[in-house]
Amino acid sequence: MDHEIYSEGIIKRALHTYITFNIANLVLAFFFQIAVAKTLSPAHFASYAVLLATLMAGERALSFGIDRTILRFVPAFTQRRNIAGLRSVISRVVLIRLAALVIFVGFGIFGANALKSMLPVQLTTSTLLVFGSWFVSYTLTADANAFAQSWMAHFESAAAATLEIVARMTLLIILLYFRDPSVTSIVTICAVTSMAALTLVIFRLSRFVKLALTPSSAGN
Repeated sequence: MDHEIYSEGIIKRALHTYITFNIANLVLAFFFQIAVAKTLSPAHFASYAVLLATLMAGERALSFGIDRTILRFVPAFTQRRNIAGLRSVISRVVLIRLAALVIFVGFGIFGANALKSMLPVQLTTSTLLVFGSWFVSYTLTADANAFAQSWMAHFESAAAATLEIVARMTLLIILLYFRDPSVTSIVTICAVTSMAALTLVIFRLSRFVKLALTPSSAGN
């Protein structure tokens, strides 16, 4: 990984990949939401919608601008071979995410009853825990995607998102074959596929992280 990844040809290919996959992902996500709306009862879909809105609003509230920070500093440090700077950014992202996790757990403990009261369907504690895991993986995926875009690895993040949506549709079809879906089953599907996509992105980016954590003698 060096300044060559920011050559004009690689940037153009990354932009083309990003636009193409994003359009495909938006279309697939649109059809998934339609499928969920058609398969869930009104009460279960309303509960799912509240949880989805909570997920997206909570992720933005606890993002602390990390994605913008990554996109601002990581490409600059990478191009200058500033390994110490890269290590500093990664360590601070980890610390901020740990702090955000503590805040999320606090809200979960004290706000679970309030969230339950807003839902037409009574959810169990285990379902809320699954929702919590979905929230954590969704939030971490935003950070992983920011690192991927910083290193022109748009294909890795976009392809993982496509596989995630396709897996959700597949699991939903399988679920429909065996039983009627519920908000709990949909949340479980979303949590499992989100964690799998996050794992895939992190695995594909591991070589960049290893470089960032090498001693400064490797090139600073």
